[in-house]
Amino acid sequence: MKNIIISSRELTGYNVSGGIGVYTDAVARHLVRHGHKVQVITAAKFLPDSPEIALPPERPYQIIPIRPVEGFRTAAHGHAYAVYRQLKAMVDKEPIDIVEFPDYHGEGYYTIKAKRLLGEFAETTLLVHGHMTLEFCDILNEENLSLQRQAIYNIEQYCLRYADVVTVPCEDLGQQYQQFVPRDYELKRHPVPVFDTPRLEPISSSTPRVLYVGRLEHRKGVDLLIQSALAVLESGRQMTVRLIGGDTTWHDQSYRAYLMGMIPQKWQDHFEFVGPVSRAHLVTEYQTADVVVFPSRFENWPNVCLEAMSLAKPIIASQYGGMREMLAQGAGLVIDPLDMNAFSEALMSLLDDPAQRLALGQRARDAYARWADARTVGNVEDFIRTMGPKDDGSSSNQPGPLVSIVVPCYNAAATITETVDSLLAQQYPHFEIILVDDGSTDEEFAQMLDQLGQAHDQVRVFHKENSGLPGARNYGAKKAQGQLLAFCDADDLLDPATLHHSVQALQKNPELTVVYPIIEYFEGAAGYWAPQDLHAPTLLAQNQAHAGIVIRRNRFFALGGYDEAFKYGWEDWEFLLRLAKAGDRGEVVPYPHYHYRVRADSMVRTTSQIHRRKIQRQMWTKHQDVLGPAAYFVLEKEVLQYRDMGGGNGAQESHREWIRRITLNSKPVRLIVFLSRGVPGFIRRPVRRWAKRVLLRRLDLQ
Repeated sequence: MKNIIISSRELTGYNVSGGIGVYTDAVARHLVRHGHKVQVITAAKFLPDSPEIALPPERPYQIIPIRPVEGFRTAAHGHAYAVYRQLKAMVDKEPIDIVEFPDYHGEGYYTIKAKRLLGEFAETTLLVHGHMTLEFCDILNEENLSLQRQAIYNIEQYCLRYADVVTVPCEDLGQQYQQFVPRDYELKRHPVPVFDTPRLEPISSSTPRVLYVGRLEHRKGVDLLIQSALAVLESGRQMTVRLIGGDTTWHDQSYRAYLMGMIPQKWQDHFEFVGPVSRAHLVTEYQTADVVVFPSRFENWPNVCLEAMSLAKPIIASQYGGMREMLAQGAGLVIDPLDMNAFSEALMSLLDDPAQRLALGQRARDAYARWADARTVGNVEDFIRTMGPKDDGSSSNQPGPLVSIVVPCYNAAATITETVDSLLAQQYPHFEIILVDDGSTDEEFAQMLDQLGQAHDQVRVFHKENSGLPGARNYGAKKAQGQLLAFCDADDLLDPATLHHSVQALQKNPELTVVYPIIEYFEGAAGYWAPQDLHAPTLLAQNQAHAGIVIRRNRFFALGGYDEAFKYGWEDWEFLLRLAKAGDRGEVVPYPHYHYRVRADSMVRTTSQIHRRKIQRQMWTKHQDVLGPAAYFVLEKEVLQYRDMGGGNGAQESHREWIRRITLNSKPVRLIVFLSRGVPGFIRRPVRRWAKRVLLRRLDLQ
């Protein structure tokens, strides 16, 4: 008996579920029948208007509902992190032989990352099973790119690349995935759901009926069915096309509305958009259908096709994907749905020949019986990989590399002691702390730093003239002696395991340049902020990490350290962008080790916000090579400028000009102008001009 965990956000009969949820229930039941202990981790269903979790239904396997974790880049990231935390708690109690994740939405991302970076789950096989990733679905659906969706594509690809085993139910899906992530993809057939519907006698009608079952979705090829059906109707044949399934959004519009717009007025009565139906109603739809059509641009291993086969229905199916294998040996008409002539001819041949429909339906039912044979399903033992002893990167007798923690400081008397205490509490023993006093004006604070240096051998203190945050970090890095550099701000805290996990990750994975933990907020806010692995194409649009990095010293200096021109903020973001452009790789460590103190007067909430547009222009100008001239000009026009909604005249005003206007119209400035009216004009006017220039220069608003 094996201890098997299946992670699936969807589970039929419990939460909102599609094909993955049906598969999960079927494979869990199959494994239980073969004597294994099976538990399913799934998204919690909540009681109406309540935060309480609904009681899962009784099943032969145990259902473990989990709540999402808030504060992550997408809901998919938050669910993947909740799965990881649940699995970590479970494996700490008893060994787990194998965990299966779906490829869709990258549910295994943080768990697979914990194994790859930190050596966790060393004795557990982490398997990803192919259902079709969101990325592949979006390609087929011709979906518009977005940062949110790209973030999900990235974690899906990570799972495909680093899982111990990736299985697919059909050979075509493995071939498609080779284009995303080249690796070995192993064939693992789905357990075939048992449909308890008895064989139905067809109910004939005067007009032949063609049935489609599935969501109204571009990748499902519904538009191709309508095009071919229209060609059949134009030939003089009569038929009705019934479409069963829910609507979806395509290019910001209803796909059903798009499909209906394809149909000329004279043929609209021949197409019936039924919408979703109950299971009992669906059986009746099958019973009255003469032909069932699945014209997908690509389909993996669809249960709807298997159900139609079990009911002995004649099927026309796409050659792209698993249905080509399902309907092999003449169990259905397998066509190229993109070839309208071939599609139309297949429809006409079945509509014209009832005997062919009957024979094809019988062959489909026989093929279903073969697929339903348990011997066609791979044994789970076939996919368990023998793992070596746990390697957490710390098994060597050699001391680990020295880590230098650089802490830039400026008048931080209220927090520096707490920060240093958190650094001194590190589990990893080989580190030094570099405190850089960046020209603090508080003399008592400077003395406090010196006292910390005298009290602790691992603390070194340096005083310098003020140069701003990036300059202070660079100064500290130059004074550092470690092979690895870590950075922490003077009001933040590090978890005791921060350096231990960071060094582990870098030692186990020499191809990585930099790692960084999840942020946990405290004091002024609560919750998480989850970074992403470095991804150069989207990094200019969205920061993917934070200042609390641990980086190889040689790469830090090879890239020139922080750009000191970014004195108003984003210097950490800009440095990471240079790293990614240079081909360096960075990953998030799956622990909330960086404790970020939320303060209303922090630099990120004051100076960086005031100068936001200036920093954006600075960033985009420096990295125009990433954008290209056309994109840069679009951003300069559409983002660095915006409409003054209050003026009503549609004039364009940059953010800088807006701040300038607000400053010159402020109460103190207006008061000075009012009081100066008593001064003769030949004196007042030049003095005003001079004062205005000085004010704007001091605020960097000229």
